[in-house]
Amino acid sequence: RCDAADMVPFDFWQQAISDVNAHTTKNLIWLAEGARDDHFDAGFDLNFGWEYYGGLKNVFDGNLNPGQFMQNYVSDLSGLPQSKTRLIFTTNHDESAWDATPVNIFNGKAGAIAASVITTFLPGVPMIYDGQEGGVSDNIEFFTQDPINWSLNPDMLEAYQNFLGFYTQSEAARKGEFQHYNHADLAVFSLTKDEKQVWVMVNTSDSQVDYTLPNELANRNWTNAITGETITLESSYSLDAYGYLVVSD
Repeated sequence: RCDAADMVPFDFWQQAISDVNAHTTKNLIWLAEGARDDHFDAGFDLNFGWEYYGGLKNVFDGNLNPGQFMQNYVSDLSGLPQSKTRLIFTTNHDESAWDATPVNIFNGKAGAIAASVITTFLPGVPMIYDGQEGGVSDNIEFFTQDPINWSLNPDMLEAYQNFLGFYTQSEAARKGEFQHYNHADLAVFSLTKDEKQVWVMVNTSDSQVDYTLPNELANRNWTNAITGETITLESSYSLDAYGYLVVSD
């Protein structure tokens, strides 16, 4: 991870990355803490998804349609060189120190989890910043020791463990072909790889939403990816405020 990468000239990064790679047998992953597109030409594998983060906040503020948000993000990824991608997040060290933590930005614990579910399963590389899974509401000090109280929100910590546990075990979730469905209040998308399919539905609003399911999802038995239980989806499904459902076949 190269700090403040936007502030360093392209030529330096290109030479530095090339020279380091030439003198090691290790398979290095180069992460630019920045957003310049020329980072990829310099040799970085991924950089920070600042536009993603801004768009996600607009979704939870009610200022951006979730479907349009996902379309914007996928369009951004399609313009990147092959094998390059974004690091996407609901917070990072700067945001949690100087702005606010996810619990405040995404309208409470449920909203923070919902935003993280979207971020985990969308294409790209999801980042978890220390403390967000504990539901820390106060700013996290940047230059001094600021221990995390892991007993603060055990239900929130368990939720992160559950959906991240499924994500790490499912190749379709990590590498599946992405397709999204437009809705004013829901982020709905599928991920498909080798005939294995994962569906994600997340309510980004503070009200219950009754959703008419796509034909591909409706009237079938699925496995609830979080609980492991069989779930039968009919023609519609109701999601509570900031609720989510992840299923797999």
